[in-house]
Formats: sequence, structure tokens, C-alpha cells
Amino acid sequence: LDGLHAKMVRQRRGGYCFEQNTLMRSALTAIGFDAHAMEARIRSGVPADVVTARTHLATRVVLDGATLLVDVGCGVLAPTAPLALASRDTQAAGSGLYRLLDVGDELLLQQRELAGWKDCYQLQPSVPHAIDCEMGNWFVATWPKSMLGANLLVGRAIEGGRLRLFNRRLSAFQPEHAAPVERDLHTRAEFADVLADGFGLDVAPADLDAVMAALDRLPPA
Repeated sequence: LDGLHAKMVRQRRGGYCFEQNTLMRSALTAIGFDAHAMEARIRSGVPADVVTARTHLATRVVLDGATLLVDVGCGVLAPTAPLALASRDTQAAGSGLYRLLDVGDELLLQQRELAGWKDCYQLQPSVPHAIDCEMGNWFVATWPKSMLGANLLVGRAIEGGRLRLFNRRLSAFQPEHAAPVERDLHTRAEFADVLADGFGLDVAPADLDAVMAALDRLPPA
């Protein structure tokens, strides 16, 4: 927890779901909330017949008898406000609209976009053990084919929508109102400006050099 706090709060470097939701869950628990980890299978961009691994971590919070989904770590997919896990109605969460569908004993989270409903991730019913979270985190962070390890992914909720950087492509989303506004970044100066001003991250010069070198190693889009 000290390392997560140093990285994301003091150094303002950002993080991914296992880091962000672990720190959030710790904070919620420390101030008295009944909060537990939830595992999920990412479904965004995945064919319906493909089973994905439990590589996303979210948080379940019980408040006044209601069980809520709290997620601060899934880029442009994560709701920016709690969602009632018992509801099957459309729920507003910040700048987006979401719904939960029953899929066997699991819950599929969907987000409404301009073209309709889009799958986000499928929540598991049981509370994972600490070793389950450790294994999922290790896989996401170290597997050679991991999406996070092989690409630059940055996401942030902004006024009226979301901002996403995927490698060199910067996209501004307004989920229900228009197609994303997109442009490619090319220079080190462009990345420095976007990461600092667009995403609020403090990226040291040496880290930015490493980012640019990694991007140069990617195959052409």
C-alpha cells in the first residue's frame, strides 16, 4: 500500500486496475466502509464465444443494505460513480449510462454508446482470496502478451466524456453524443504535453524517453 500511495498519489504516475482499486478499497475500508474485491473478465472487443481470464479487479461496497460496484481502474470503460449491483435498469454514472445483465451466475456490465450497448466486463459472484488477486496482477503485469505490457494505455474521465491514449492515438469520447475526436501523436513534445495537461500525470524525462523508445518498437498500425 505504501508503494501504491507513493506511485499514484505522491508521484502522480497513474496505475491499472489491480493497483488503483486495491488502494481505493484500502481507503474505503480505513474510513469504515464494508468493501471487498471483485474479479471480472474483460469483454470489450472480445468475440462472444471467447472466454477471457479474470484479469480485472473492481470493488464491491455494501452501503445501507445496498451492494454497489465501485471501479476506479478500467480506463474509458469504468463507471465514474457507484452502480447498484441488484438493479437491471439503466443507471447513470457520471458522463455515461450503464446496465447490468445476468449471464448465468455472473453479471455483465455494459455501457451505452452512440451505436448501442457495448460489453465492458463480466463480474464474478465470489469474493476472491488475496492469492487470486496476486496471481491476476502478476499475469497482467508480466505476461509477455499482456495488453498492458505491450502497449501504452492511458485513460481519464473529463468534463462530458473520456480521454484515452492508446499508443499514438489520442481519442476524446462523448459516449452518447458523437463519434470520438481522434488524432495521432508523433513527437516527444506532443506526448509530454498530452500526458501532463490532458491526463495530469507527472512523467520524468527519463520515463518519457523510455515510453518513446517502446513506441518506436511497436509494429506499424
